[in-house]
Amino acid sequence: MRLGPALFLLSVLSLPGASVSQAAVPPTDAPASVQTAVLPPVQTIPTDVVGKVLAEPPSGGALAIALGGVRTLVEVDPPAAEIFLPGAVVRGFLRPPAAAGSLPRLENLWPAQPELFDALDRGVKALEAALSDTQNRLGTGSPFPFHALMDERARMVTPERFKGRDVLVNFLYGRCSDPTMCSGTAQRMASLRAALPERLRSRVEMVFVTLDPDFDTPARCLQYLRNIGIDRPGFCMLTGPAAATEGLYKLCGLRMERFGETGIQHTQITFWIDGEGRMKGTFPGKTVSVESLVEALVAGFSEAR
Repeated sequence: MRLGPALFLLSVLSLPGASVSQAAVPPTDAPASVQTAVLPPVQTIPTDVVGKVLAEPPSGGALAIALGGVRTLVEVDPPAAEIFLPGAVVRGFLRPPAAAGSLPRLENLWPAQPELFDALDRGVKALEAALSDTQNRLGTGSPFPFHALMDERARMVTPERFKGRDVLVNFLYGRCSDPTMCSGTAQRMASLRAALPERLRSRVEMVFVTLDPDFDTPARCLQYLRNIGIDRPGFCMLTGPAAATEGLYKLCGLRMERFGETGIQHTQITFWIDGEGRMKGTFPGKTVSVESLVEALVAGFSEAR
């Protein structure tokens, strides 16, 4: 998610037969640390635009957006129309209509309210400061840094969101093609939560942090949760600037390596965070059974009483 001065240069591609309108608005300075977060290579970006979602958007996979002062109907991924409500400022890549009579498509939608910049900047800098200390890696008792991240509905996430609840954190990504890896991990966490005693279930949150923030926008995170059947309370998927997600998994001591166009090979560990936001323990990859996890969580809750 790259936010820079170009964020506020609006270039509008209107419907067939209409002229292209461009309008510049006064720039807002995005902090340098936020600008370093990377979107896909610039040559793949058709047109980078910012606009405000208008009231009464059309139903089903489309939004009415003010782009450069022009009301423009755009096609979007269906979850985006639920996430970005009237008044929201969004940023994305505008593609021309695929055929005569169709709408231009607005892809890779991110929130673009200027007030988010300070929060993102503080979070990224906090992670950079932690990473600058080679001894500063997360261990038992360490505060877990939910910095500069947002959930699948584009809401900023802070440690206070999970206060009083234990959190199990896993790293995965939406384009993972191995059903035994990312989606398998998510389903195992769903089975784990369902297997917990009812008195504990509401006190545990399953959190998935993407390893692929350039692709996993909030809307795609929401769609991923829906695709695997866990878009419900007790589950969330976090994304944000690449600097934030990369800093977090480095602090966690994880390793990842990209292969092919969409593949990511990565360490698979479940992190257990207590109700005060501190690291309580870890569970290795796919080798621990749901039954063993339930037993460990129940014992952990009993010890804390």
